[in-house]
Amino acid sequence: MRHKPFLTYGCLGFLLGLPLCSSSSAWAFDDRSSTAVPTNAASMEMNGYTLSQFGDFVHHWHFVTVRFRRDSGEMRFVYANDVAWKALNEHSKDYPDGAVFAKVAVGTREDSAFVDSSVPSGSKRVQFMVRDRERHSDTDGWGHELFNPQGYALVPGKLKDVVDACNACHLAVPERGMVFSEPMAPLLSPAAPVPVSPMSNAAVSFVTVDVSTLPDVVRAQIPPGFKLARQMQGPITQHVFSGTIVEAMPLVATEAASANMPAVLLGRSGAPQFSLLWPVGGEKADCTLPGGQSGRSIVGVSAMARTSGPTGALYGYRPIPAFCAAPNMAVHKDE
Repeated sequence: MRHKPFLTYGCLGFLLGLPLCSSSSAWAFDDRSSTAVPTNAASMEMNGYTLSQFGDFVHHWHFVTVRFRRDSGEMRFVYANDVAWKALNEHSKDYPDGAVFAKVAVGTREDSAFVDSSVPSGSKRVQFMVRDRERHSDTDGWGHELFNPQGYALVPGKLKDVVDACNACHLAVPERGMVFSEPMAPLLSPAAPVPVSPMSNAAVSFVTVDVSTLPDVVRAQIPPGFKLARQMQGPITQHVFSGTIVEAMPLVATEAASANMPAVLLGRSGAPQFSLLWPVGGEKADCTLPGGQSGRSIVGVSAMARTSGPTGALYGYRPIPAFCAAPNMAVHKDE
């Protein structure tokens, strides 16, 4: 099949739908549901793009890989246009202009006929990364866009804040050209796996802090007995929204497991917004990751500031159930 340019097809309005972001006056959004309904019917554009511009990429672009997020229960299907696909397979660290990636987030549910299986339960959203050094010079040459099934842009809040937050997450993998996904090994060729690039800590690091120096809303969530914590540093902390909390959780969990103490991603602008994780029981608790790797059981809480008033910010706390994380002391070192 010939893979055509990314701006030649009709609308993909049947795709996707759940925002990563918090609510604003331009949107009506309830965290407890899986829908986001724009109140502004003109909100079909994000960062200079519309969903219709990307066309039927699912059928005409290259399938890269599928990723499963244990924390959100999502399957994420990644596609690349011809330009991105070529650079990806050359293990490029500097993608050329015109490279575009798409990621389709799909929810999962338990299969009632086979309860040990999770099956797709409907698309939630589609995300794009567009390489254009001149147009997106303020975000390291990559443009970031998110849309729902009706083609509305998922930008509840200040557009720059959301785009900067997306970009800050991708700065964690400069050695991959700021692209997380890598081509999946051929399904029928297990003897020839695709090389996996190591992850660096160029944009992510942690420092040890005294728990007493953390904001009250964070300190109140830390179990008694912990005097020290590991606090994330770097550009991710400058642009925190709800999507950042989810995307960066594995980094925080790895640090908590490695250091055997609480680890926190704390937003540095405005009211504290954070993801806080700690080892179960405060001591090493063995668990086993998929594939047999030993890990540590981690639990925690996240919080987003919703509104401000005479008594200060109001927080939406969300408990993070215990899960298994892999210790990796080589990834995050003190600055």
